[in-house]
Amino acid sequence: MRFVMVSQHYPVEGDPIFVFSQQITEAMATYHGVECVVISPQSVTRKLVHHKKIRKSIEKQVLDNGNTITILSFPYFTFSESGNGLLTKLSDRSRRHALKKCIKKANLSKDDFCYAMFWHMGKLFDETLKELNVDTNLIVESSESELQQGYEISDYNFKSLKAIVCVSSEKVNECRKYNLLGKAPHYLIPNGYDPNTFKKLDREKMRAKYGFDKAAFIISFVGSFIPRKGVQELNNVLKKVDGVSSIFIGGGEINPDCPGILFKGPLDHEKIPEYLACSDVFVLPTKHEGCANVLVEALGCGLPIISSDRDFNKEILNDRCAILIDSDDEGELEKAIIKLRDNGKLRLQMEAASVEKSRELTIEKRTDKILEVFTWIK
Repeated sequence: MRFVMVSQHYPVEGDPIFVFSQQITEAMATYHGVECVVISPQSVTRKLVHHKKIRKSIEKQVLDNGNTITILSFPYFTFSESGNGLLTKLSDRSRRHALKKCIKKANLSKDDFCYAMFWHMGKLFDETLKELNVDTNLIVESSESELQQGYEISDYNFKSLKAIVCVSSEKVNECRKYNLLGKAPHYLIPNGYDPNTFKKLDREKMRAKYGFDKAAFIISFVGSFIPRKGVQELNNVLKKVDGVSSIFIGGGEINPDCPGILFKGPLDHEKIPEYLACSDVFVLPTKHEGCANVLVEALGCGLPIISSDRDFNKEILNDRCAILIDSDDEGELEKAIIKLRDNGKLRLQMEAASVEKSRELTIEKRTDKILEVFTWIK
């Protein structure tokens, strides 16, 4: 049996996009000793236009335990952002050609389990398998923040789809809305985190390392600076609340400019735990998610959470480790921040509850459950 990760992107140094694909793949190889292959055609445009690093078409990654992951990333050109219909068709043709090369090189068989991140990639992969007359097992993970092309997917007749993994109740409801649950058995498996990376660190030492006031009340935010994540609402609230410093990790179209910002900008994934350790509370007033990895990672770091009272948080947060709010109501967000700012005892109780909850959500336990899905398919 091989585990084959099928992903639109796969992280490279300095560009951690789709890091969750890498986490699952490396956990399969590290904790379970499964032979792993990654199929992830890469856009050359990311290098030429956005100056991002890209991989060789075929790479071997050797993990600390000696296991090897084969990464197939044949290049393609994309012109989709031009808005030109002909160039969009050329982009699609180039991408499909690269995907075919990846599939042929992987030499897929009936014994392999191909795990596609998101419905759109799963559909594209299944279409290509049909064209190549390849018979294998496809599992689609429904974890996108919002399924924009739901009816397009619901009208498609999958050939290789054997199971659907939903990362939250929100995704189960969305798949039901688009009549996707009838295409294959579905399983609810929330996201997981790496406890070797995201763990509780000494707050005083980390604040001293980065020059932050050891007595300050600090909240942190991790995510894209876009409307969906609620970063504008958080910025608005912090302009009104005294005695709060903040850390904004990420980037995007919105520019947080509230008083008391200690850090703002992108960070390499492995550096984020140290900044989270400097924080008293993690805040993510997001409006749409599959299942937010950053929340699970913040739990692993032992942080009290303020986030949205919506179904995408149902499996990972409870009222012991989190204050759940209406993410559209800045008044609720303000009250939650003030409540935790003024109550150190409550923060300590919530820190302990976060650590306790995080034990259920490790990446090892998550991949255990994914492997069970493979067993049920067999």
